[in-house]
Amino acid sequence: YAIVLSNTANEQIRQMTENCLNSMHLTTDAWVKTCVVETNPNADVYKPHHTIYPKEKFNYNRFVNYGFFAIPDDADYVGIFNNDLVFHSDWLDVAISKDNLWDSFSPVSPNWVHHKSVDKDTYGWGIGHQYCGWAIVMKKEFADKLFPLDEQFEFWCQDNDMAIQSEKLGMRHLLIHDSKVTHLFSKSHTLVDDMKHATEGMVKRFNEKYGR
Repeated sequence: YAIVLSNTANEQIRQMTENCLNSMHLTTDAWVKTCVVETNPNADVYKPHHTIYPKEKFNYNRFVNYGFFAIPDDADYVGIFNNDLVFHSDWLDVAISKDNLWDSFSPVSPNWVHHKSVDKDTYGWGIGHQYCGWAIVMKKEFADKLFPLDEQFEFWCQDNDMAIQSEKLGMRHLLIHDSKVTHLFSKSHTLVDDMKHATEGMVKRFNEKYGR
């Protein structure tokens, strides 16, 4: 079950999200159900995917929570994905073949500076290294323990908080070197209303929560 966040502010964003969804489904043999959580209430439904239109201002973790609460009971895995991804061949099938080794995983993004030399699977919680907020998949049994996510994190630091809480649950997170996506990076950042609040404000909240 894949949760994809989108803010369809223009045709370029629409096409990017469509490319993300299409590449996700065309590159795996596994059956994937997708929920798009759409910020723009006037955007067309992403057919045939389930589309949710929250009525409030964008909040990353709250919107992911909306997607999670729509998950069918028979889901085996839960994925949280940015809409600025292009999925490579067999990205999910490779990971599922190793699911005895992980409780959650991130695929490698070959164009990301910290992934260019990755040639083996690596455990860890390093943000942007092993734990990549733009693409995280976890087993449903662990997602049931982790959710709901802390909604005070509206943009930045949501992956830091999720990593800490996941590690506290005893989860094993694996960066899988031969499961790959291309992350286009920051294509929607200009759509954030108050970037200072969404970045510096979230860092302040994170530090307050963890006494840092």
